[in-house]
Amino acid sequence: MAYAPDAKSGPPATLTSVPYAVSLTAIAGGESASNNGIAKLPLHVTLDRIRPHDHEAVRQLLNFEIDGGRTYPFEGSFKTIDTFAGYYLSHECFVLRRDDGGAPLHADLTASYCWSTDVAASVAAPTKPVESTVYNFGRSVIGAFYVKPNWPGRSGHVCNGGFLVVPHYRGLGVGNLLGERFLFLAKELGYRRSMFNLVYASNVPSVKIWQRLGYEQHGRVKGAARIRREVGPVPAASRSADPYHWVHPHVVHGRDVEYVDALQFTYDLSTVALPSPPTSDGPYWKSRSSSSLRSKL
Repeated sequence: MAYAPDAKSGPPATLTSVPYAVSLTAIAGGESASNNGIAKLPLHVTLDRIRPHDHEAVRQLLNFEIDGGRTYPFEGSFKTIDTFAGYYLSHECFVLRRDDGGAPLHADLTASYCWSTDVAASVAAPTKPVESTVYNFGRSVIGAFYVKPNWPGRSGHVCNGGFLVVPHYRGLGVGNLLGERFLFLAKELGYRRSMFNLVYASNVPSVKIWQRLGYEQHGRVKGAARIRREVGPVPAASRSADPYHWVHPHVVHGRDVEYVDALQFTYDLSTVALPSPPTSDGPYWKSRSSSSLRSKL
């Protein structure tokens, strides 16, 4: 199978891995409800290629993560659809959508959180208004990822991915599902290996996903990530009244940072079997993970 080109061109590749419909009940262990009130289980979702009407929701979700300052290396957000598309949509991009379109709303999100403003600045000027940005993720998209070459030319057969999950849906197994589907799609798109260059060691959920799926850790770069320190929940009064919008107070750069290591993970895609149609086979991934861990002992 030929590997993906350096730049997206021509008609999209024909894929059997999407659309992929699944219920989050099984992914989340059969629990009857999430811990946030917006995603009652079972929740039926479908993974498919991104569509133009999804672009703005995913752009805002990416900017939300960038503003959080703990997972992506960027310090500036993508202000326009064009700049966002140049980065996130340059090759293949997929989104996970609610089959019900996001309605009805199940409960008020009184337990929502986001990154707080700089603690030192708040103490020094407690009466100063907090400048904030409101992010609107829409009601349908609950996660997304891209698949594109990690390097150009003769190394273009090694792919990379960038993952996003709407905060309301975290803790339901969405990240695990996206990670599994990424491997099937990368294989079907013709890539031979996957590599993640900068998985911040402080991003424990992400590290656990790659370990569970059987990725091999090949590197650890000391202090490669200058991230914002996590300072806890924001009071309910600081949040948007609309639970499909999130408020992100700005953080003062340089006053709340910490340095953490960055991990590098790779996966040999030649070992991924493509069932017809591809499914989320829990025992398969458990076996892969166990085998990978044994090889490191």
